[in-house]
Amino acid sequence: MEYVLDKGVLTIGSTGENLPFTHYDAINEKWEGFDIDLAHLLGEKIGVKINFVKVRERALISGVATGEFNIAMSGIKRTISHTLISGMSRGYVYDDKEEIAILLPSFEKDFLDYLNAFISEMENKGELEKLKNKWIGS
Repeated sequence: MEYVLDKGVLTIGSTGENLPFTHYDAINEKWEGFDIDLAHLLGEKIGVKINFVKVRERALISGVATGEFNIAMSGIKRTISHTLISGMSRGYVYDDKEEIAILLPSFEKDFLDYLNAFISEMENKGELEKLKNKWIGS
């Protein structure tokens, strides 16, 4: 977290190929989706710019582990295997079969605590519900 604040940029890995969570429009060079909007809210909250890095799905975990990006957001399912390999935030989108969470390095305990508090705050303010209605529907 200190590194992100010092640099002034939060770099996020995403596939850009998982609507409604993330989509990259290569023609217009524009990112959109639930996770993209949530990432911008996070950037506003901590006062940093957001930089997205487009990667293949299988590179999300390795990119976080190697520091290619700080976190990954791409409609990532919170699974036991993901939590054993890396850190995962609490879920922010749920259905009866899965929950979507933010992937981060397992050693970033303070950042994990911050992300979980941020998700709780967005939930309490109704921001997650707004994003759900905008991108997923009711």
